[in-house]
Amino acid sequence: MYSAMGDLLHLVSEGELIQLTDDDGFGVVDPLLVDAALERADQKIDSYLGSLTDQLPLDPVPAIITQVSAKLGLFELYLRRQAELPESWVIERKSLLQYLSDLSSGKTKLLGIAESQQQAPAAAMAVKAPEDSYPNLSDFGW
Repeated sequence: MYSAMGDLLHLVSEGELIQLTDDDGFGVVDPLLVDAALERADQKIDSYLGSLTDQLPLDPVPAIITQVSAKLGLFELYLRRQAELPESWVIERKSLLQYLSDLSSGKTKLLGIAESQQQAPAAAMAVKAPEDSYPNLSDFGW
């Protein structure tokens, strides 16, 4: 995975992470739900990076991708709870997806991966970003 639970704890408190994952009322973070959310985030990232490199998942993982993964994973957990996000987080998600789109199209370079791993966007097959699997995204302004 590109990020881990510790990366999420740099973004939100443990209490908030408990609220987003504790379906059984044990008062602890459910690591399986965190991992599933991070996996969905990483799949979204890879769908964009597929036009940049065919060596996925990235290894080593550039720090910026760890940050994007953690934030997108957190969004997945919020969506799972269908909790309303602050407007600043909605803007951040749009910004992250635009960044990934810019990487995919070659407008932005991904530092931290070897030049030999990268392929020219024009030569790469077009990769369609995955559809979100949540039906009510419009409720979140996404």
